[in-house]
Amino acid sequence: MLVILDPGHAAGVAGKRSPDGRLREYKWAREITGMLEKELDALQIQHVRSTPPSEDEGKEPGLTLRCQRANKAAKSHEGKSIFVSIHINAAGSAGKWMTARGWSVFVGTSASSNSKKLASYMTAKARETGVKVRVPDPQHEYWTANFTVLNKTSMPAVLVENFFQDNLEDVEFLLSDAGKKTVVNIILGGIKNYFGL
Repeated sequence: MLVILDPGHAAGVAGKRSPDGRLREYKWAREITGMLEKELDALQIQHVRSTPPSEDEGKEPGLTLRCQRANKAAKSHEGKSIFVSIHINAAGSAGKWMTARGWSVFVGTSASSNSKKLASYMTAKARETGVKVRVPDPQHEYWTANFTVLNKTSMPAVLVENFFQDNLEDVEFLLSDAGKKTVVNIILGGIKNYFGL
């Protein structure tokens, strides 16, 4: 088993922060990735990052390179790897507080049945925690999008939008210890269920 963790964006990407500047998506995503790594270690599940820590404070390496690294790492695990991209959503781009809230998960436009299964497990775990879960309609547990990291990776892949960086209530939650633990539990719960743990 291999979990490829893809912390969203890098420090050099413009925007990607709360209107008051307290929450930076790249920094938060890497903190969550670190917390997940500890949990995966405890379960003896192998993991790698699509972006090494040496790149965290620099320029975005690019989506294609992230996918190439993921695909290379997956080759040695013969169908037993998954890809999880960790992000925070945004409803606007003008640096203003917005009203949209909640957690959601995406699969690619040509997603495999295993990608959809992983996404559904994460949605189920999110609902268990009692957070607001956003879905496109009652018949679907996940959203579909033409995201490079979902369409150009060779393994089951999901992109998790962990609440909204431009909603004040969501930001308070994301910055809290309880909020961070909840996000980790949702992602980890989906991973564990997918692998039958």
